Formats: sequence, structure tokens, C-alpha cells
Amino acid sequence: MSNNPDRTFTQDEVNSILSERLKQERTKFLREVNEREAALTRREALLTAKEDWTKRGLPADLLDSLDMSKEGVLDTAAAIIEGIRNPAGRTMSAKGGFAGTPDIDIETDDSDDALRAAMGLEKG
Repeated sequence: MSNNPDRTFTQDEVNSILSERLKQERTKFLREVNEREAALTRREALLTAKEDWTKRGLPADLLDSLDMSKEGVLDTAAAIIEGIRNPAGRTMSAKGGFAGTPDIDIETDDSDDALRAAMGLEKG
């Protein structure tokens, strides 16, 4: 066969070429849609979690550093933080601190700053 620049294609060849290209584009499009949907779901879950943590008095900005794709991560992290704030067997003093520890003035909310500093996080 010679390489004739005027080569023509049969209808079956054209159909096959178009079918393959459409299949490739469809696969690419579906992959992009799935990636966007997953990103939207992650953002929605993060916003919902931040709202919940804010209502519970937990530092919501810490959620940005958690891998929320794993089951139970939010509950585990909340329990740890709540445990830090109110360790088992300790009673709260009148100012909001724990008995036997320096009192923290709740009005200034220094506890979140100290926790952020301990974890190497900037206040946002």
C-alpha cells in the first residue's frame, strides 16, 4: 500500500473513529463530573462539621487539618479535644478552669489560642 494523501475512508471506518473519540470524551467528562461532585461533597461536609463544632464550642478551624474521608474521625477528634478541655475526674473551678490548674479567663478565650499554638496552627 502506498501512502496516498487523498485516502478516503469507508463509512464504517468513519463511524469507528467517531465512536472511539466519543467514548474517550464521555469517559473524560464523567471523570471530571465525579471529581467535582466529590469535591462539593467534601466542602459541604466540612461546612456542616464546622457549624456543628462551633455550636459545641470546639475550635472549628482545626477541622481543616483532619482527613474527614475516614469514618468516625470527627467524633474521635471532638472527644479528644473535649477530653483536653475537661479531663476525666477533674472539676471545673468557678472561673471555668480545672481544679488544680491555672484558671483560664473564659471571656478572653485564651484556651483556643493555647490549643492552636500547641498544634502549630495560626489563628485564622
